[in-house]
Amino acid sequence: MLGALLGSAGSFAQAAPATQAQIQLQETAASTAAAQDLARFAQHHQKVHADALPKGFPLAVDSVADLARLRLGRGFAVYTVEPADIASGSDLSSAAKPTGQWRFVVRLGSRPVGLVTLDQANGQWQAVSYGGAALAGDVDAKMRQHGTPDRANLRFVRIFQAHSDFLEVVSPADGRVRLAPLLSARASLRMPVEELLEQGDVLPSLRAAVAANLAEFQP
Repeated sequence: MLGALLGSAGSFAQAAPATQAQIQLQETAASTAAAQDLARFAQHHQKVHADALPKGFPLAVDSVADLARLRLGRGFAVYTVEPADIASGSDLSSAAKPTGQWRFVVRLGSRPVGLVTLDQANGQWQAVSYGGAALAGDVDAKMRQHGTPDRANLRFVRIFQAHSDFLEVVSPADGRVRLAPLLSARASLRMPVEELLEQGDVLPSLRAAVAANLAEFQP
């Protein structure tokens, strides 16, 4: 299965391809850590901001009282594709590798209000950030629209150097792999909202964006 959008994919340790059973074990461990941290996060802010939440609060909630009703939703691993693979025109699905990071939707009732991001350090999963309310709603809707019940046909792919996120969708009907552009990709690459795109429809714009962004950092 499948913050700041500009980052270095090299800052994450890339793991070997995992089996579905291994991914499920990872998700279970990361989910447990996320749920525990979310409870601490809510309790902390209920105490520190007893009267009102500050401007710029990382989750899209309206009041301190809402914090007691936050719940953890579904999670997804974050994958990426290296710039060299994009430049060479490699098959994006085959080239996608896990970053080692997991993200979980945070819900208030049925409404996605943000994401909690987890990294693993010394064998332990740790929450490292909260935020991304708009992305949470977008990815949640797209996963519901395109996913099988277990969502095993989906992967979240972030192309750091193109400021672009995609949902990779494997069709249960014909096994073909297509891409659903998420908010950042639709903005950065000017891609359509509702369509599932073939790799060939995405790769030229993606290659141009990666090249342009990397060129900004060339001496």
